[in-house]
Amino acid sequence: MWIIAPEVVGQFGDLKQAETAIGTGPFLLERYEPNVKTVFKRNPDYFRQGLPYIDGVEWLILEDPSSGLAMYRTGQLDCGNWHWWGVRQQDVEEMKRSHPKLIYQDSLSNVTHGDLHADRSASSQRRAGATGHLPGDGSAGNC
Repeated sequence: MWIIAPEVVGQFGDLKQAETAIGTGPFLLERYEPNVKTVFKRNPDYFRQGLPYIDGVEWLILEDPSSGLAMYRTGQLDCGNWHWWGVRQQDVEEMKRSHPKLIYQDSLSNVTHGDLHADRSASSQRRAGATGHLPGDGSAGNC
């Protein structure tokens, strides 16, 4: 169930425009470029004092999982490019070999969710990739 502000419906009608995204979360929508990326900035009025720790998040739309994995491996993405910032199950073993200090957590579920854990200062800008694909078996090695 969604809670929708009546004044937003009155102003925008169908809620399909990026400007209709309002809320009290840690980030505010700054820019939406269809099929390219979505950019969020830190919400200065976030109710949890001192959070979020980062200034913003960029969600890139990456159609090719292999390109996204290559970007993750070379530091162009700060999180895995698969669902909920994870790595495809078929790529986990190779990632363990090439990046042994990464922490992996396998999960199997028919319900997916994800959390972006920021361990950098507020001056950091995080980039996360999203492939736009539907979940396979729900397994992922999370970043």
